[in-house]
Amino acid sequence: RLAAVRPGSFVERLGLRPNDVVVRIDGRPINGLEDASAAYAWLRVTDKFSVDIVRDGRPLTLRYKIG
Repeated sequence: RLAAVRPGSFVERLGLRPNDVVVRIDGRPINGLEDASAAYAWLRVTDKFSVDIVRDGRPLTLRYKIG
């Protein structure tokens, strides 16, 4: 669960909000800080990815293409 989102941060630019629960990034489960760090490293080398979250109790998949 994202406790806070820093203005201007990468996370904010992705459209993530405080209290979003990040479940998976590009199909990789996020179960803690270690998983989140590995996923962040992956995002630095890929040009498209998805983020599965739970927002306000509802599942949501966000898709991105970096161009």
